[in-house]
Amino acid sequence: MAIIFSEDLTNLEPRIFIEEILGFARQSYNLRNLCRVVQCPKLQARVRTATRGTVDEKVEEGAEADIKSSTYSYTDLSLWKNVGHVSVSDEAKMRASFTVLNMEIEDAGRDLARAENSQIATAWASGTSVAGSDWGGNNDPAVDVIEKAVSAMQILDKGYDPKDLAMHPLVYADLVHNAYVAKEITHTALIQQGGISSIYGLGITRDIHLTNTYCYVLDKAAPACLLAQGGTSAEAYRKVPAGLDGYVIRQWLQPLVVLTDALYILTGVHA
Repeated sequence: MAIIFSEDLTNLEPRIFIEEILGFARQSYNLRNLCRVVQCPKLQARVRTATRGTVDEKVEEGAEADIKSSTYSYTDLSLWKNVGHVSVSDEAKMRASFTVLNMEIEDAGRDLARAENSQIATAWASGTSVAGSDWGGNNDPAVDVIEKAVSAMQILDKGYDPKDLAMHPLVYADLVHNAYVAKEITHTALIQQGGISSIYGLGITRDIHLTNTYCYVLDKAAPACLLAQGGTSAEAYRKVPAGLDGYVIRQWLQPLVVLTDALYILTGVHA
């Protein structure tokens, strides 16, 4: 917990306050949108993954088909807690030209989003890794994405239909500047719109927390990754003897890759 004291504020002019507040801005975090979010209010759960059953084909007239059923594997969820805790002294509040505690609460909330996003990226490491090629060189990304990932996932015959790519901004930069890709990108897409949002029929998500040499190909409907949520709570308090006001935000969650072959990781696509 960081406590804001008055000496943190006395040397700042109002103009500097504005610059400092702007400095708290954080980038958008996107990986939640590529997960299936499930509610887990008891903080513990068991996830069942089904191995599909099979049918008997071309059964003869009068013959009895075999009885078949799916088998299940189990993965246990045990959610953890991320906490934002801020506190501000009475003197700091009195000397500030803005509401210090509100600003600290807002930033703690944004940092909880950062922590969640980072933890999703860490969970994705358990996907299926496949060696890719350097897109910054003279290599066609379509070979990696279509042949090594999408087609490989589809021929598993498990019904996977990947619709999304996720990558670090450095990987994205190599992608749009790749000679094979650049000749297909219109001037409008790159100059006026600021980039491309899809390629090969797959949506593109850029995120700073992803490994900067990987491209992730996933079927979020499978789902490749669950994001279990146990809820969020917020509580304000007053510490009278010390002259402090505080605020605590708690979030319970756990991201989990439940189908590793629904998430392919193309490695080495950025040098």
